[in-house]
Amino acid sequence: MQTNIQGDASPDRSPRSPKALLAAAKTNLELWANLLIISWALGFMLWKGVGFAIAIGTVFAIWAILTVSLNLVVGFTGLLSVGHVGFFGIGAYTVAILTSNAKYEELRTEAIPTFGWPFFAALPLGVLLAGVIALVVGVVFNRFRDDIYVLVSFGFAIISFNVFLNWRGLTRGAFGIHEVPRPAIGGWVLDGELEFLSFALAILGIVVLLSWLIVTSSFGRVLTAIREDEQAIAVFGYQTTHFKLAVWT
Repeated sequence: MQTNIQGDASPDRSPRSPKALLAAAKTNLELWANLLIISWALGFMLWKGVGFAIAIGTVFAIWAILTVSLNLVVGFTGLLSVGHVGFFGIGAYTVAILTSNAKYEELRTEAIPTFGWPFFAALPLGVLLAGVIALVVGVVFNRFRDDIYVLVSFGFAIISFNVFLNWRGLTRGAFGIHEVPRPAIGGWVLDGELEFLSFALAILGIVVLLSWLIVTSSFGRVLTAIREDEQAIAVFGYQTTHFKLAVWT
């Protein structure tokens, strides 16, 4: 007896076929709600003016970089962390401190050293310092689980905020760091708002690409398995602590 499975194997009926994806999209209320919000936001920015749209777009790109990083930890690995903004701030303050040329004594604040580094020389050091601190913090945080993990990561975010706000001898607290130069490539300084937006979007694109490469690799599949059932993946000999520490860093 022969069974006709041609209809079931038809490409048009595959879950990943264009027709199947289109049919699923038509009934996906979350997708349409997101598209509506994005369309409204774009329309509002253009209504306010091109300059406003460029400024908001730059801020969006910067925070999207943090979101992509957080998605690896929370979305794919299942670690409920709310402390990533602390590492983001460490990297940002490091770059700002190393590149600023402001004469703080003229701003009636305590003496603060200035370094005047080029942006692209300070950027790797900022990333490295944030990564090292994330590694140290991750070693401690890996001892906790679930709700306790959320609480300690939230505590780290609060501690980071208070350090940034009160260590005035380094961060200038609420006064902020002035005269942070724009990135320069050779003799080309990205001093225009549109140029800076393009630069931020380029960095975002690199981060998204790296995230995609991680997620689609064997390493990324282990992260997803940890999210689904950490004990089951540990049975197969995977050191889940090492994987969680790596994605955290």
